[in-house]
Amino acid sequence: MVGTASPARQWLLIEVPGRWGPRVLADAPLPPETIAALEQLSRQIGARVQLIRRPGRQHETSDSQRLAFVDSRPGRESVRWASFVDHDQLVRRVRSIADGQINDPEHGWGVASPSPLYLVCTHGRHDQCCAVSGRPVAAQFAANRPVETWECSHLGGDRFAANCVVLPHGIYYGRVDALDALAIIAATDAGKVVRHQLRGRSCYSPVEQAAWAALNDEFGNDDIDGVTPTETVQQNNRHWTVSAQLADGREVQVDVQSGESDPIRATCSHLDPVPMRILAGQNP
Repeated sequence: MVGTASPARQWLLIEVPGRWGPRVLADAPLPPETIAALEQLSRQIGARVQLIRRPGRQHETSDSQRLAFVDSRPGRESVRWASFVDHDQLVRRVRSIADGQINDPEHGWGVASPSPLYLVCTHGRHDQCCAVSGRPVAAQFAANRPVETWECSHLGGDRFAANCVVLPHGIYYGRVDALDALAIIAATDAGKVVRHQLRGRSCYSPVEQAAWAALNDEFGNDDIDGVTPTETVQQNNRHWTVSAQLADGREVQVDVQSGESDPIRATCSHLDPVPMRILAGQNP
C-alpha cells in the first residue's frame, strides 16, 4: 500500500447528503452551473474536492450544509468550516478562498478547528468494495468521534478498502476494519500514526511517501512529523534518492525503487487482473 495516497496539499470538503454518482464532482446532485463553477475554482485554488455526508445518512433534511477548507501542508495544517444554504452561497464561499478572503469572517468562514477529521470512503457507485467495507468502519469512527467523522467520496486505491484519511495531516490508511478505527483514533490523539496500515501522506509525492514510510519503519518512528522529506533526485525512471530530516535533526537518505505487482484486480468492478506499481524505500 505504501506510496499510494492521492497527492493533495489542500482539500475542499462539501457536504452533499444522499447518493453520489460514479464521478466525485461531475456526477454530484448539484446544478450543472454549480458543478462547473466548483470545478474551475478547485483547479484555481489547487484543492482536492471530496463530497462528505454523515454516516448512516444522518441530517439529510438539515436547513444548511457544511463546507470545509483543509490545508495539509506541513506546518500549516488547519481545518476551517463554513456553511451554505443554497448553491449560490456555496459557490460564493469557495470563491472567497480563491480571492484570499478565507480568514475574513464576513465571508462565512469560522475559526480554524483544532479537531482532526476522519473521512472514510463509502462511495459505492464508484466501487462497491468501498461501500461494503467502508460503512462499518465509518460507523465505528462515528461511535467514538461523532462530530469529526464523515463518509466521503472516492479517495483512490479501491483495492485497499476500507480506506480512510485523517485530516488535516492527510494521513491515508488502507485495509481498515472496525477495530482498526479505534487504533487510528488513539494514534491520532497522540500525534502518531499506525505504521502497518499506512498508505502515505497526501502532502508528499508517491516517491516521498515511500521514503517517509521506509524511514518510519527503519527508525521505529510513529510520530506524524518524525520524518520530513526535503529533496528528491530521480536517478532513472525506476529509481530515486530522497533526502529527509529526522525530528532530532539528523539528515538521512533513502533509495526508492519502482516495480510491479503480480496481476491483481484493481477494484471490485475490474474483472481482468493487471499489474500495479509498487514503490519500496530502503535506507542505503
